Amino acid sequence: MHDIEVKAKHIRRFIEDKNKVKVSVVFRGRELTHKEVGVKVMEELLSRVEDIAKLETEAKFDGKSYMVILSPKK
Repeated sequence: MHDIEVKAKHIRRFIEDKNKVKVSVVFRGRELTHKEVGVKVMEELLSRVEDIAKLETEAKFDGKSYMVILSPKK
């Protein structure tokens, strides 16, 4: 959970500076068989920054990564 807090703080810093942020969860090896764990991590991270950022693209799997692009709310 501490890792998610650190990443959320970094995302907040970028969003407050009016930058877009690409968030990706990269799966290695057999982790691909448990994609639901990566989805849960992404949902937790997005819930921590939903007050300041909005989804520019929906979360999607791209090869071995699960990614989303966030942009600042107006």
